[in-house]
Amino acid sequence: MIASEGKIVIVPIVIVCLIGTILSYYNENLDWLNFFNYLFLLFSLYFFRNPNRSPIGKPLQMVSPADGKIIQIIDINDPDIGEATQISIFLSVFNVHSQYVPIDSRVISTKYIPGKYLMAFN
Repeated sequence: MIASEGKIVIVPIVIVCLIGTILSYYNENLDWLNFFNYLFLLFSLYFFRNPNRSPIGKPLQMVSPADGKIIQIIDINDPDIGEATQISIFLSVFNVHSQYVPIDSRVISTKYIPGKYLMAFN
């Protein structure tokens, strides 16, 4: 299964690959370009994968909300929830970029904070 956010990237790549395949039929010199188009398509399909997951924890046991590597665990004072422990997880290009609810719960509110589109290591 592909994440919905990836479809806006994957659909144009598929179109480019199809056009490249048609053009390489008439001009064999374009085969190398087609190779890179399909390689990029395979990478995009891998990057935007969204496998079906089944929770492996017990009802009151917390599990990891994401694939990746834990890079920081600190105590913070959040203005909305007060004292809390923040766990930061780094996702590389090889990790599934989907986050899950780590404990049996329900979402009571959401807040969107626009990002600055910085590299992950900033």
